Amino acid sequence: MCGCKDCKGITLFKGADGRGITSITDNGDGTLTVLYTDGTIYITPDFTGPQGIQGIQGLPGTNGTNGTNGTNGVDAPVQVVDIGVWDMDITDSVTVPHGLTLLSIRAVDALIYDTDGNFKYRLDYLDGANVQAGSVGAINSTTVELRRLRGGFFDSINFSGIGNRGYLVIRYV
Repeated sequence: MCGCKDCKGITLFKGADGRGITSITDNGDGTLTVLYTDGTIYITPDFTGPQGIQGIQGLPGTNGTNGTNGTNGVDAPVQVVDIGVWDMDITDSVTVPHGLTLLSIRAVDALIYDTDGNFKYRLDYLDGANVQAGSVGAINSTTVELRRLRGGFFDSINFSGIGNRGYLVIRYV
């Protein structure tokens, strides 16, 4: 430092006043526009250098908020419907009224009770031989068809008799 209090009155170089810079603007394309006090404009060459190497992975962000319920079949409202009487030992299929509009239905699952009510199975249960025991069939404007495989897991006295055989779980919008 020069040892002075505020450095006023110190001349570093002697000479005539030149032109000054009024402003410098980043053009967003690697160039700068310089506006001088005498009104002249200078645009620099592109200062953009070569692509750098990939940076390190950043820290994980925070979880966002949950969205509203959608129409993807997972977040859809649910209607539960009694299957009603279905003697699966005798009858291959049954139709169950669903009470919804066909276009609003997104997914249907069926839960089957055994005759004694001790066990519950999905209708698409895979038996010991890895064979699907039943399925949801055609869905029309009023009913859902349920089917069991003839000679399969549900074709037995364990699923015979009267009484509610289980429930449909219908997702809809």
